Amino acid sequence: MEMFYGIVIFILGFALGVVSIWMARKAHIGVLDEKYEHMFGDLSRQALLENQRSFLDVAKITFEALSKKTEEQLGKKSEDTPIQPKEAWIMF
Repeated sequence: MEMFYGIVIFILGFALGVVSIWMARKAHIGVLDEKYEHMFGDLSRQALLENQRSFLDVAKITFEALSKKTEEQLGKKSEDTPIQPKEAWIMF
């Protein structure tokens, strides 16, 4: 009978140890998850900002080039076909 109690106490102690280790590791993993979540959040935020800046820089350069080209084309057309002030009112 004493051996039976010894086995029961051993099994209960083992189960209690397993549960306590499992809970401690789960809590530790939860802390690591939060740490990594913040770290990856910061990295993705930084990458997004850099991507936006690059996109806006490229868009600005492209828009300036297109704007200059359009102004040159409009300047050539206005030089080729001068409109008199009286004619301008008739068009509208």
